[in-house]
Amino acid sequence: MEKIKKYEKAILDIIKSQRPVILKDPDSYVIKDVKNHHYQMLLSGWGDGEKYFIKVFMHFHIRPDGKIVILENHSSTDVGEELVERGIAKSDIILGFLPEYARPYSGYAVA
Repeated sequence: MEKIKKYEKAILDIIKSQRPVILKDPDSYVIKDVKNHHYQMLLSGWGDGEKYFIKVFMHFHIRPDGKIVILENHSSTDVGEELVERGIAKSDIILGFLPEYARPYSGYAVA
């Protein structure tokens, strides 16, 4: 449980440090599902051509085995490296947005 708390803090620190610059001044929302360990940043607002949008900007999941899965990252930040800098082992990070055949080449966990 201590590990999950550490990982949750690292993820939320990364999410909260983001300043998305896409389209016109989006509103950003941090969503925490602490029971199931999902953490997201959503963006919404009015884009080019005055079209409304809502987008998952970042999405992380801490699996029951304690591994962090990065499901979405539309920032310019290498969030895997940010997690490593916060003391999380590469073997506990999965780039979930990569297909399984590409994960062995990522330098992070495969599954």
